[in-house]
Amino acid sequence: MPTLLFMQNWLGLEIIGKDARDFLQRLTTLPVSKYSPGDGARGLLLNPMAKAFGSFTLLCLAAQRFVLIFETEEEFTRVKEEFERLHFAENLEMRALGGEGGVLQEKKSLPSFVCEENGNFFWRWFSDDRVAAFGKNLPALLSFEDTESERIELGESKWGAEFGPEVNVLDAGLFDRLPGNKGCYPGQEVVERSLSVGHPARAMIQVKGDCELGAALSVDGKDVGKITSVSPRGVYALAIVQWKYREEMSFDHQGRKIVRCHK
Repeated sequence: MPTLLFMQNWLGLEIIGKDARDFLQRLTTLPVSKYSPGDGARGLLLNPMAKAFGSFTLLCLAAQRFVLIFETEEEFTRVKEEFERLHFAENLEMRALGGEGGVLQEKKSLPSFVCEENGNFFWRWFSDDRVAAFGKNLPALLSFEDTESERIELGESKWGAEFGPEVNVLDAGLFDRLPGNKGCYPGQEVVERSLSVGHPARAMIQVKGDCELGAALSVDGKDVGKITSVSPRGVYALAIVQWKYREEMSFDHQGRKIVRCHK
């Protein structure tokens, strides 16, 4: 399991006020009502069709003070605009944040935040062996190539690649961001209906080979999915395929063999 989060540049949305907790509990996929200061998790804001406005890491800083950290500017903008649209008489304030650097260490399966003197937060999953390899030089060695390659090698979905405003989040394998102990939230009915039939329509898998972003994958001449992310290191890629082909050992792309990974 990954143990650190880091990001050179991040976007955040602080939500503070008497109704902040109830507001986030009602709208996000996270059980915010149960959080204590220091708790946090990765969550989603969905539309009624279970497609994502964006994903984020939510941190509880105080009883009625929360920060949502985003990976992309488009996610930040979409979530902020939807929150503003749905904010009526609640007693709360929203403020945009941003910065450089930070670290989140996992605690009891939920990331508790650790701030340096400058108060910056950190954002990006990294595996234990990569963290050990970085050692004390962690901040100096990180780059987009590092973070994007690590995400793909860990099999982590990304908004704008594996999921987004046109993709059901279950198709991207985001089961861990849809906790079963949560009450109502936008998109819940579609999520539960999909799960009630046993599985979603598609699945995210990890593959390797001569992969190209957007390349169609086929089995016996039939298109069954496509490549959604390719590691800058050129080793692994992620793909979304029809559910019945999720266990296929290999796929074809214009005569090239793309092999499914079992990580």
